[in-house]
Amino acid sequence: MILCDRGTLDGVAYWPGTTEEFCAELSVDQTSELNRYHAVIHLRTPTAEQGYDNSNPPRVEGAALARDIDEAIELAWRDHPRRTIVDSAVDFPAKARHALAAISAELPACCDPPQVESASPHGDSPEYDRRHDAESTEPSHGQH
Repeated sequence: MILCDRGTLDGVAYWPGTTEEFCAELSVDQTSELNRYHAVIHLRTPTAEQGYDNSNPPRVEGAALARDIDEAIELAWRDHPRRTIVDSAVDFPAKARHALAAISAELPACCDPPQVESASPHGDSPEYDRRHDAESTEPSHGQH
């Protein structure tokens, strides 16, 4: 399994023209690009209210532009038959668990990890709110 932070069609979100113009310029077609990927797991960008900021130096766009780019990326991959969308969350560990569940769901049966009880990174601290451990890690599939 190869995990990519970006897929080829993500470039459509940064392209000044249409998807068709993007593909023509690169001498590819959208269907072929979709077929290059067994699965697509889209992690939604958080909104400003969910904590998005551009304090990370490579992030030059503000929250509104980041949302627009995120929506364009979602649209570029909308026809992929095995697309999973992991919604943004204020609780990043919950979002990460959803993403890991989506990745795990794509692994062949021979790669299933043994079932072991996971240890909380918070130890036995009573201050840690265990509600987060009880949340479902099932990602949403399909178009949203």
